[in-house]
Amino acid sequence: MEFTETELIYGRAGSVELQGLLYRPLNSPPLPIVIDIHGGAWSSGHLKSGGYYARKLAEAGICVLSINFRHGPKFHHPAASADIAAAIRFVKSELGIAYSSLGLVGSSSGGHLSLYTSMLPDIDAHSTTSITMDGTLGIPTGVSAAVDFVIALWPVSDPIARYLYVLARIRDGEETWGPMFTPDRLAQGHLAYFQTLEAMHQASIPRLLYAGEYQSLPRILIVQPELDLNVPVFINQMLYGALLDIDADATYELYTGVPHGFVREDSPQTRDCINSMIDFIKVSSSLTRQC
Repeated sequence: MEFTETELIYGRAGSVELQGLLYRPLNSPPLPIVIDIHGGAWSSGHLKSGGYYARKLAEAGICVLSINFRHGPKFHHPAASADIAAAIRFVKSELGIAYSSLGLVGSSSGGHLSLYTSMLPDIDAHSTTSITMDGTLGIPTGVSAAVDFVIALWPVSDPIARYLYVLARIRDGEETWGPMFTPDRLAQGHLAYFQTLEAMHQASIPRLLYAGEYQSLPRILIVQPELDLNVPVFINQMLYGALLDIDADATYELYTGVPHGFVREDSPQTRDCINSMIDFIKVSSSLTRQC
């Protein structure tokens, strides 16, 4: 299916203009819409990082809004999730595309931010970023940032657990790290954004679930690569267990033989994963229409 790619501004936080890239299929609405949240250890990354799978979703008739947002080291928790909540409100109130369902897809630290924002959509801290409203800026009243679903691609779902893991790996020595694994950089990213271990702990998704502190609980698809050194399997097994414990509508998929970030380029596992994402989004749209 053909689609267009359009740059836009979805909001502003102080002096920071918040950019988006809209992949819009040319079929008629209502459309499933996903907001794509990039990774980068909460301290780097760009809205084009997920361009490969964003285009595949658009080809399947799914509208994708990939966004930039504030992150470390200049900005700190919860700046990123406040901007994501603003993007959700922008889609709901200002984008002008009727949708059959609305969800988030996030990779790595973006997976954590997607889960965190979706579970605490309307806390005060997530109602601080202005959105573009008819050419002006403002914070809409009465528009929830709740979403229907989240696709969490290798999410850093427990920031404190991952931080302690990378500290231990640093002590192991560089000769043990393996290709494309830089635990020193990851540790720096944690501290740049969260600043304290207490903030990492408070932002843990399993902690939110066990404490019952969440406001909303969307459908969740967790994608975990077997050979992921950045986000080892045990972190998201713990997340999935916490979701099962509260009877959440959650699915966990383990992809064998692939590393962190594998969906950014073509492979048999990438094709399987993207097809699974498409099916999950379409089922979520069907369920939303029935409600």
